[in-house]
Amino acid sequence: MRHYFCLYITIPFLVLSACYRVPVEHPDLTQRIEMYSAMDSSKLTRLQVLPKKIDFGDVESGDSLSGRFWIKNIGGIDFHVDTVASFCDCLSVRYAQLIIPPNDSIPIDFVMRRELDSEGKQERTILTIGNGKNGCAVFLLSANVKPNR
Repeated sequence: MRHYFCLYITIPFLVLSACYRVPVEHPDLTQRIEMYSAMDSSKLTRLQVLPKKIDFGDVESGDSLSGRFWIKNIGGIDFHVDTVASFCDCLSVRYAQLIIPPNDSIPIDFVMRRELDSEGKQERTILTIGNGKNGCAVFLLSANVKPNR
């Protein structure tokens, strides 16, 4: 059984929406997202993910991938970071700030530590959970894994 939640990512002049599956083996994350989604809207803020996706293109199996994305608070109240999580234990994230004031942003660094052992298109999701609209902001990374030569 999987839980579903819908996310609206606001980018100036454009609103994207997508539904993401939350694996049942992460019930704590599902509960946190539901808790923030149910909050009084006056206590929620809007977020922007920059960039919203990084595509590493072709990589060889065994390559490690790392990068940075930014979470910007484009709302009128502080965003309180509850957690930054991935559904893959192959990803680790690092961030230094737990509160993002309005019109400010923080970097979130990530490293895919485990070897990419499956061939073909691979996608991973990183969630920033907190008092944002719909409970979280989503960042995607992808790569096309080729066999070692």
